[in-house]
Amino acid sequence: MKKILVIEDEQTVRESILDLLEAEGFSGLGGENGNVGLQLARDNHPDLILCDVQMPDLDGYSVLTHLRQVADTADIPFIFLTARGTKADVRYGMELGADDYLTKPCTATELLGAISGRLEKQAALLERYNKQTARTQTEDIARSAPRNVHASRPESSQQPDLEATHASNTRDGLLNHFYQELRNPLSNINMTLHLLKTASIATSFETSVATIQQEYGRELAILQQVYKLQNFLMPESAALLQNCHLIELLESDLDEPDSNN
Repeated sequence: MKKILVIEDEQTVRESILDLLEAEGFSGLGGENGNVGLQLARDNHPDLILCDVQMPDLDGYSVLTHLRQVADTADIPFIFLTARGTKADVRYGMELGADDYLTKPCTATELLGAISGRLEKQAALLERYNKQTARTQTEDIARSAPRNVHASRPESSQQPDLEATHASNTRDGLLNHFYQELRNPLSNINMTLHLLKTASIATSFETSVATIQQEYGRELAILQQVYKLQNFLMPESAALLQNCHLIELLESDLDEPDSNN
């Protein structure tokens, strides 16, 4: 049974959503404000979180910010459910790392559809990750095993197609991995900027600067790995990557002196 956390300060709305979820076979948890919801998320690690934006003490944006900064809760699917539905609100919520953004009032069908969609995508990503991990482990074992250079290779007209498919899947897996890795530091930087602008949260300037510097270093390291992707790309794609002069940009960043020294 999937566990869903509902963070909503209006009791009638929170209880209505919990009743709907339980009627659909979900296990529901309710948090009456941002601080309570944040603690429930840390203690119970739900499969998905529904969260309002406008709440006293700790708003929904700040709840998401804190969740995404901790490894144990960073990967929990998160959906905003709020009356704040302007394009700027939606864009800001998505930039912070939300998986979806629903505006009130919404129908039960829309809410359940968003929940099911996010849970299915999360399950698909997990399955793909597990398969990619298993494939990588198998390849590592195969590479480390001794080979008989005189062993005959069975002839098959389908062998080149199988190899091409495998190479394509490997590239797709790597590209998806790097996309997620590149997104995480940017989200954390954006979250830190949000904390600096939120007067209700006591965040020291030194801590925020340290976080931004750390995430900048992570982003730079990931970009260096992206450059190495040329070994796995088709020749024309590798040439396109080289034409972006990525390595020159990386070297200039590495050579730039630290402004704090």
